[in-house]
Amino acid sequence: MCSKKSERIKLWLDECSFNTLVCALNYVNAVVDEQQDSLTYLDYLDIKAENRKLMNKIIQYGWYEENANKKEARIELFPSEARELICQLLHFVEIVIDEIEIDMQDNYDTLKQKHEAVKSGLLQLENILTVKQARELMEMCWGGAVYLVKNKDGKIYYVDHGFTELVKTDERWEDKEYGFEDVIGLVFTECNMKLDFVSWCDTEPTHIETFLKVKGFMKDDN
Repeated sequence: MCSKKSERIKLWLDECSFNTLVCALNYVNAVVDEQQDSLTYLDYLDIKAENRKLMNKIIQYGWYEENANKKEARIELFPSEARELICQLLHFVEIVIDEIEIDMQDNYDTLKQKHEAVKSGLLQLENILTVKQARELMEMCWGGAVYLVKNKDGKIYYVDHGFTELVKTDERWEDKEYGFEDVIGLVFTECNMKLDFVSWCDTEPTHIETFLKVKGFMKDDN
């Protein structure tokens, strides 16, 4: 008997239903961007992060089958993912309740091609921050952290940089005037999260606020 932790909810969809589902998720994602000014940062973050996670799940772990010219897709979700999917579908219904017509795209073939590209290694899905990770980055940003850097030893640091410019030495990033060791806890605060987008090979520090805005986790004020 499967444990509750490993149980999946299996959702079988014909091509039309699958297209409707993906259209709904895409529509919610687009509308959330349009409504971002009326949402709190964390509400915006939660919806965007969960939306992306669901879309990646459908692309990478969906099963796409064609039998006798009939296209079907099977999606296996954890209960928490299924709950989030239902919430987003209900949000979609609320948004379009007065809409007369919705542009239905052929999402089945598009996502099937992406799925096959992922399996063959031709497409690498972008790693998405978890809500917990994105929230920590936002909170550190609000607290004064400006950059993220990774030193040669693999350790990642938040940089609260109200001092001089940063320079990269043979072993680590340093404050040009104050160095590194003398300003641990003041300029450099160790980040204990695993963040694949920050590398020792980076030629420039990662600007936290810019990164979050580009990736859609933080509202752009412009």
